[in-house]
Amino acid sequence: MVSVRQMRSSYLIALLLLLLLPLLFISSAGAKSPQRSPQMAANVLLPDGSFEQNPSLWTERDNTRCTPWIGDWSAIDGFPDAFDGSRYFWAGGECGPPNSADPNSNNVRQTITVQPIDTTLSFWYYALRTDADSNVADDYAYIQFNGVEVWRLDMTQANNTSGWVNATLNISSYAGQNVNLKVGGVNGSRAGVGNVFFDFFEITQDQISEPAIEIVKGPDTQTIGVNETAVFDITVTNTGNSTLFDIQITDPITPNCDQNLTQLAASESTTYSCEQNNVTDSFTNTATATGKTVDLDPITDSDTADVIVNNPGIAIDVSPATQTIADNGTATFTITLTNTGNINLTNINISSPSTPNCDNTLPSLSTQATHTFPVCTRTNVTQSYLNTVTVTANTGSGTITAEDDAFVDVIDSQIAIVITPDEQSVRRGDNATFDIFVFNIGDNDLSDIQITSEADTACNNTLATLAAGAHTSYTCAISNVQAAFTHAVSVQATNPQAALQVQDTDVALVQLLDISVQTTGAPTTLEAPGGNILFEIILTNSGSKALTLNAINATIYSSQTDPDPTPIQNSSCDMGQLLPVNSGSYQCAFYLSVSGSVGDYNVEINVTASDTDGNTVVSKTTTALTMIQAPVQTVFLPTILNNYIYSEPNNSCGEAFPIATNRSYDFSADDIDDWYLFELSTAANLRLELTNFLPIDGQITAWFGPCNNPLFLGHNGDFSTTKILSLGNQPPGIYRIWIINDGSTNILTPYQLKVVTTP
Repeated sequence: MVSVRQMRSSYLIALLLLLLLPLLFISSAGAKSPQRSPQMAANVLLPDGSFEQNPSLWTERDNTRCTPWIGDWSAIDGFPDAFDGSRYFWAGGECGPPNSADPNSNNVRQTITVQPIDTTLSFWYYALRTDADSNVADDYAYIQFNGVEVWRLDMTQANNTSGWVNATLNISSYAGQNVNLKVGGVNGSRAGVGNVFFDFFEITQDQISEPAIEIVKGPDTQTIGVNETAVFDITVTNTGNSTLFDIQITDPITPNCDQNLTQLAASESTTYSCEQNNVTDSFTNTATATGKTVDLDPITDSDTADVIVNNPGIAIDVSPATQTIADNGTATFTITLTNTGNINLTNINISSPSTPNCDNTLPSLSTQATHTFPVCTRTNVTQSYLNTVTVTANTGSGTITAEDDAFVDVIDSQIAIVITPDEQSVRRGDNATFDIFVFNIGDNDLSDIQITSEADTACNNTLATLAAGAHTSYTCAISNVQAAFTHAVSVQATNPQAALQVQDTDVALVQLLDISVQTTGAPTTLEAPGGNILFEIILTNSGSKALTLNAINATIYSSQTDPDPTPIQNSSCDMGQLLPVNSGSYQCAFYLSVSGSVGDYNVEINVTASDTDGNTVVSKTTTALTMIQAPVQTVFLPTILNNYIYSEPNNSCGEAFPIATNRSYDFSADDIDDWYLFELSTAANLRLELTNFLPIDGQITAWFGPCNNPLFLGHNGDFSTTKILSLGNQPPGIYRIWIINDGSTNILTPYQLKVVTTP
């Protein structure tokens, strides 16, 4: 608990301060600051000048470590309430229990910036000493600027106050400086202590008089109906720093808003309402406020408010206003809407009973906006009529409508064009021929007849005139057709009486018949007097109509003989096979037997197909063939000595040793290469069996055709004494087997070779 004891005054120190610092006090005579004209005073509280912030912005220090000394001390017996709020600074006092307390010397400080208009530092203090005065003048309260004492109060009973006392200090000489403000108290001895409480530090500023006035008329914009009332709120504010007098508010358009005010203090406002009745047109209302300063100078401000009177309107335009069309022709209209009013329109509906295609809707249309709908039509018009179009729109408080008319005049002018045949099938490269007929089926003569083909200018034509009921025709052809197409032919003519154009279009379909043939023949070299060739054929329908395969024929040409039609054999090709459009290709195979002397031959394959209408298409392809002289072969029979198989001279293709099928042969592996030859008279499944091949390392290979151009069929190089080679179904012809020994030779133990054929 903090006790309070009286402090003794120090007369000498107090007297010295009074002699040194008289100019720092604002005495009854007053210290004068620089004059400003006109000017007025305003008080500004220092940061936390009332000590209400917790923690405070002030920095505290003491010699007893009993901080804080800023707080609410009103609960201590005899201590005052704060001058402002609930907290204040306690300077002096003591810290510790009764009879053993230490006198307290403490202070608070902060740095302030003195503005050029700052003149006076004002504060409130409360002095309280209950202890006897000290024998020496060492108990006092003080205020320092930058470490220099500018105010002092001895803590004596004589200086006790019965309440809060205001004191001021002239600070104009510190203008433009940062000042370290220190407020504190000193208790110099244990004989007794004093207490001084500080609160509410503020700075007085001299301000230049800046009179100003503001008027606000609201709302800024209001929308009303015709003959309704516009209501305004007017607020007049003294936005300056001095009182204004004789304020007059004038509103020429709305005299009900005129007002007079005696005066308005600085920052004071007044608000009132007024109205304008029976408004018929939109207008901008201006209100003006004029006040006078103490010097009778006028201060003026104005504000405006817009009044919008809802005046909805809409216009509709249907164009063309008049149009002439042919019988069964098409009437075309363009509809344009304009919002001619001053409010937005919604839920807009267009109605045209005679032309329902012109019915339409629009969600909204802004003020003065225009909207044009897409062209609308009425087709197959046979009689003249008046198209009346009505628009209805929502205004928010009701609906408005408008309408417009357009007249359609129908004249019986008609023309027709017919192209035959409707559909035809043409082989690639052939011509498509058409008959074109033009008929005037109206009641009026026509002129300037133009006939136009989209496919080819060969079918274009012109006629000067065509009488009512007359017709004409002509034939045209489009050459070298390479693809299917739709032939569209149009006719356009003019009715000279009404400057009206009529037209018509007809179409014909041209189908393309075409088949692509690809063949692969093997072998292409035969030994005279001939043999069999395996042909693989790929057929693709490259036209636009489905085809059926009718026939595949072969013709052989040579320089020595006339063309020789040759029937195909063992064919897998299905006559009657459907060849659809864009569905891939059809593949099949067949054998062709070719015989003749040595020379060059061409094998021509002809494919015939037809569509469902019986139209046929033939496509062909040619394969070159060479007939060569069969090589002379020397056959050496194996010689067996002492029951062992001797070497056989069959080390090349031309020296191949002939063997029969379905029979096992014994041969010795006495060298690297052994060739064997056999022949198939008919197609068969082939299987080559090499067994007891003791060299192990090697392979068996199979070949078809002559030695100068053999066809490789397959091989087996398994590291085994047994090597099996299955070749599947093979055509008739000469075949060769090549045994390759990559291991050691062996003349003691023969290997076995067998050609197995099955149907």
